[in-house]
Amino acid sequence: MSKSADQSTRLLGASVLLGHGGARQKVIEWLRDPNRAIAPEIGVDLKLVIQLARWAERHERLLWWKYLLIFVIAAVIAIFEAASDGTGIVAMVGGSIAAGIVWMRKQARNRNDFAARFAPGRFDAADVARRFPGELEERDFTALPGDEQNFFVYSGFTPFVGSGHDLGGWSVAIATDKAKEVFGEPVSIETFDAGSLYQAIDADIENLALPGVERRDCYFASGADLRENRSLLPDIFGRPVQHLDSTAAAGYLYGDDETVRHYRCYRVLDWGGELAYSYYLRCSLRGNTLFVETKKFLLTPISDAFRAVDDTAPLEGKEWIGTFIAGLIAGPFLLLAAPFWGLGQVNRWIESLRDRDKERRELIEKHPRFNYGTTGSLRQALSSGSYHHYFQKIDGDFFGKALERQILDSLVVFLEEHGIETFDLRERQTTIMNTGVIVQGGDVNAESLAVGAGSQAVKRVRNALRATAAGAGSSGGGNK
Repeated sequence: MSKSADQSTRLLGASVLLGHGGARQKVIEWLRDPNRAIAPEIGVDLKLVIQLARWAERHERLLWWKYLLIFVIAAVIAIFEAASDGTGIVAMVGGSIAAGIVWMRKQARNRNDFAARFAPGRFDAADVARRFPGELEERDFTALPGDEQNFFVYSGFTPFVGSGHDLGGWSVAIATDKAKEVFGEPVSIETFDAGSLYQAIDADIENLALPGVERRDCYFASGADLRENRSLLPDIFGRPVQHLDSTAAAGYLYGDDETVRHYRCYRVLDWGGELAYSYYLRCSLRGNTLFVETKKFLLTPISDAFRAVDDTAPLEGKEWIGTFIAGLIAGPFLLLAAPFWGLGQVNRWIESLRDRDKERRELIEKHPRFNYGTTGSLRQALSSGSYHHYFQKIDGDFFGKALERQILDSLVVFLEEHGIETFDLRERQTTIMNTGVIVQGGDVNAESLAVGAGSQAVKRVRNALRATAAGAGSSGGGNK
């Protein structure tokens, strides 16, 4: 498996260009909501993917215009043939062959040229961007997450949109006025703030020397709570902002605002963007209580439907004959479909004359609680929900446990250094580390992730296997 940083981009880019898995339409549909908030597109160059989708869309349209032109020419020739006591069959056969040749050229280009540019080990994002200069529309740019994005607006219940599958988490409340004892005597308690606690955890995680750990302050808000906040939603008919500068963020940093909450995110991106482990941490001081909350997420590799490029080989030898025959068969159907495609284009043009912006504005004006949030990212929507390699599972386990252990150790050491009793936290630490991952609403197994109600199937299978094993053991392996 390549460790380059372009695996997810390579697979999605090839899929939108070559038409695998309906990826192109999914990408284009994703761009059509001008009010949807932007989720992080982790491990993928969405701008390049959109560029490829626009290029492929335009060239697919040109291809159908060629089919339509061939149909018109063949129809005109057929009419003249009929006027000369002919049947017009020759013209239509010739048109079908011409349409088939156009189709064959497309197949050859896709397999011998385009697919080769996306082969493992050969993909060059800069070269691909130059070769396929698709023009992005203005609304496409507004749908792109910025490099400095730190504000995320969600729709639904869970704030951590785009992060992947929920692996659960834990929370603990610690009394900061309960002093630890040394030789039976309580020590003095040193006051601290949340900022100094985060700094201590950051330093310890940095000392882990794990490659590629990204640290970022993230701010989350529900899309239904932004209507009257012009700093977060400058235009009620547009998208929420993506970035809070230091001045705007200061009001929410380490706080407990009802609308916007701050989390520190530690993220590890690996396997060329195919695996992303996100660990969210929030430390909140309220009175004499420190509340610590964590949530963990795993973004899994791209779905199998978008990996077909790795099984696409150049046309060689006898395959050319098969492609030629397939073209001859496809030609008549393409010729007959061309006028219907043309009618569809006319309908789309008429539909485009409708003022959809006016309808959208009226909808927003009528609903004061209009939700501007998003339920996830495009990268997450196209993920498989399973590992494609055993080593991916092991790497995911390693990152999660390494971060978990260090954060817990940092909390204990920091609080003890400030004279605070940590017995309850140490017990919690033992429970968390011994059980590995505490899953809330989901399950994890060696090959896949099952989240929600579907995870019960995995649990039932495991219970059945355990019962079978127990029965076999009690009977000594024989039949009862």
